[in-house]
Amino acid sequence: MDEHMEQGPVHGVFVVGTNRERGAAFSIREAVFIDEQGVPREDEYDAHDNDPSVTHFIAYADGTAVGTARLRPIEHEGSPAGKVERVAVLKTARSDGWGTELMKAAEAVAIDAGHSQIVLHGQTHAAAFYERLGYETVSDVFVEDGIDHIKMQKPIEAET
Repeated sequence: MDEHMEQGPVHGVFVVGTNRERGAAFSIREAVFIDEQGVPREDEYDAHDNDPSVTHFIAYADGTAVGTARLRPIEHEGSPAGKVERVAVLKTARSDGWGTELMKAAEAVAIDAGHSQIVLHGQTHAAAFYERLGYETVSDVFVEDGIDHIKMQKPIEAET
């Protein structure tokens, strides 16, 4: 049994710590990216999914996995940065704030890791969401997996 479920109904965002949580995170990605958006399965999964330096997140609403994201360390403009990827929330939970909670969790981990900024490739339809969280568009539109994206970034620092 996964450690978060042992406590009873779970509500919040956690770092993936078990195979069960990992499977739940991947199921969410499949539902959102492969089933809803038509991303080819072979493009959805990559070597970063098994990289031990990558942090995967899972969001639970009352014990049900509803969202996921991953954060991987990169070098950006000569500084250590975090790249947020694979942010996905199930359609039934999209208006419940889980995207924001996943991003806050990723930012907190990135700060703890000493990163100075977060970078992401956001789908253009989600640009306003990321802008509300303080991200700035730094590229023209480009296509990934047949979907329009933009590169966005945000400086981050530990609160004093």
